[in-house]
Amino acid sequence: MVERGRPVGAAAVLALQRSAGNRAVCEALRPRTAGVARAPKPEPKPQRPRLRSSRGSLQRLIVNVGHDMLDTELRKDNGWIIAKDIEIALRDGGVTQQVRELALVSAYKGLKRDENIYLVGHGAPGFVGVKDAEEVAAALGLALPEDYAGKIKSLSCSTGTAPMPTEKEQRYWSGVAELAALLERVSVPVEGAYGIALNHPAFQGAKRTVKPGADNWDKVLAEIVKTQKYVDAAWKNYVAPLAKQPMLEPFMTIPLMAEMLSRPFYVDLERRIEPYLVDKTEDTTIAVSSGTGFSSIILDLHEASFKA
Repeated sequence: MVERGRPVGAAAVLALQRSAGNRAVCEALRPRTAGVARAPKPEPKPQRPRLRSSRGSLQRLIVNVGHDMLDTELRKDNGWIIAKDIEIALRDGGVTQQVRELALVSAYKGLKRDENIYLVGHGAPGFVGVKDAEEVAAALGLALPEDYAGKIKSLSCSTGTAPMPTEKEQRYWSGVAELAALLERVSVPVEGAYGIALNHPAFQGAKRTVKPGADNWDKVLAEIVKTQKYVDAAWKNYVAPLAKQPMLEPFMTIPLMAEMLSRPFYVDLERRIEPYLVDKTEDTTIAVSSGTGFSSIILDLHEASFKA
């Protein structure tokens, strides 16, 4: 039994935490004060910072462009990686957003003219997530209003680059550039990361990008594996009881939990890998608008390569 207000050893605190929870630990460690006893406050619920207004019935869109369906992806031990990307999209675009698998986007009719589309999922150079730009363009093109004036933002790694020898070619043949070139709507901005991106709200701009070069990524990966297992374990414990619950329920608390569980990991990781990251003041987002001269060049390059 831990008596409130007395010094408590680490072993006693751990035992109390396991048997009675964090609130009991806080009550036990709080200094004893004179006065009328008050009823304990209820456990606070996870809450997001203040978000921009969702302006009534607007239905922004988050689209999965990863390997597996989101319900499967988020149940993996490292499913928190994509879950906290969804949280970033929710903070940027509002909590009323709809989440859709790519295959179901073409039938979606709820998008308004000034709403963004967020693309989530693990990514690879030359792709949009892990999907071909043609597949993504075909799906999104059917969902975009005729007067669409929003942005398409990819949160996947390396969407703004491609496995080509020069930086110019890497940008021309990136998933972002191809997607912009293939969209039939004019002047739709498409954004993606030029390189491997580490996303988290704890970072300035919610993103840090690894410097180009395999050696830099190898060093970053070595640091990631040192502590990622702790977040994996916490996430596994969190999602295990949710076997029969949809992973993206209407109130979207699961992405918020992923952000909270992974925050200490990313704060510590940023400190350890700073030498291998692009300077935080440098913008590594590649932004291309459809129907511009830049995207027209890409289409010409593609047609030339197909004819060859």
